[in-house]
Amino acid sequence: MIKEVNIQDLRVGMYVEKLGISWFNHPFARNKFRITKESEIEQIKECGIVTLKINTKKAVDVAPLEEKNDQEDEIFAVEKVEKQDDISWTEQEPVPLKEEMERCVEIYQENLPLIHKLVDDVKKGGKIDSRSVNDSVDQLVESVFRNRYAAVTLSKLKTYDEYTFTHSINVSIFALALGRQLNLSREQLKVLGAGAMLHDIGKASIPEDILNKPGPLTEAEFRIMKTHPNLGTRHLKSVENVQKEILQCILNHHEKINGTGYPQKLKSAAIGDFAKMISIADSFDAITSTRVYQKGTLAHNALKIIFSLRGEHFYPPFVERFIQVVGIYPVGTVVKLNTNEIGIVTTINPSNLLHPDITLITDEKGEKTDATRYIRLCEEYKKIPQLRRKIINVIPKERIKDLAPDTQDLVSNFYQSFS
Repeated sequence: MIKEVNIQDLRVGMYVEKLGISWFNHPFARNKFRITKESEIEQIKECGIVTLKINTKKAVDVAPLEEKNDQEDEIFAVEKVEKQDDISWTEQEPVPLKEEMERCVEIYQENLPLIHKLVDDVKKGGKIDSRSVNDSVDQLVESVFRNRYAAVTLSKLKTYDEYTFTHSINVSIFALALGRQLNLSREQLKVLGAGAMLHDIGKASIPEDILNKPGPLTEAEFRIMKTHPNLGTRHLKSVENVQKEILQCILNHHEKINGTGYPQKLKSAAIGDFAKMISIADSFDAITSTRVYQKGTLAHNALKIIFSLRGEHFYPPFVERFIQVVGIYPVGTVVKLNTNEIGIVTTINPSNLLHPDITLITDEKGEKTDATRYIRLCEEYKKIPQLRRKIINVIPKERIKDLAPDTQDLVSNFYQSFS
């Protein structure tokens, strides 16, 4: 049986049926092969592949949903991510999550036409309206000071069809949330937000048949795609009084700290901090978004991929802070517990990432709960460690249809209530 799997689900012993990229773009002698060692999985990750196809008749299959995942602490090195002594997690955000998310919906809807106009202006050879960009970023900066989690949560709960345009807003949102986590000033965040919003503006000059190609790019097409940082930088230089840091964000957001990125193959010390932050935000949104050539993966799985590439593609301290603000189990994640109960993550706990707050939607028998049961896993962990509930699996959206109809309705209602 041919099955599409996410990169983080690859195991030694699986048979790769289709990598989904050109033979010129991967290091293997064949396009079809059995994975015999962990280093081959790392090589596949290096190719930037998010999903690929395996043949389960020829080798092992993906672990079933019910299999417990007791390696979560090791995968994320949670104790390292949580230990940040300079931030107090006892402070409440000034504005409640749901209240600020309602404002974020309005901000999002106001900013989509702006992104459309920016892209259209570049395509027509016009200049970017920097004042509009600054006004838009100001709104997002103020939002992240009211509640650093609101826009991040909204961006992954609400589905928008226009990836090309929503990507710019999402990357700005994620970068600003990371910057807020790093205690950047408002002025610094405004520069970071503008650089993030404009990071892909050079793609407006890339032919549409390459941008929206449903299959993998050829080597020649990929060379053209890799010119977008230079094209964007060149275009922004014509904008009066544009900050040098914004130009660096656009030029360097595809650089990797091990020197394998583009366009200049810069190493860590030569890459600006803002570009390093945008690189993480850009990758996270790209991996989790569905596009013409790729099905988006769970935020939980995307974070595993990014965490596995820290020290190679991404600056480790920024990855750790990014996970703090997004959460190992982001809000809206449907999870299965060791008790056989199913719940939805409603609040993350940055100082206890493996134990978020959840709303239970089924009991131990898999039946719909009679009343809403709000559980603080971190409190259970402290009080009765030997009897505590814990998350053993994340249930992907495509597997929610396997749940009972009443349970599916509860999941759907939750998403609607937050978005």
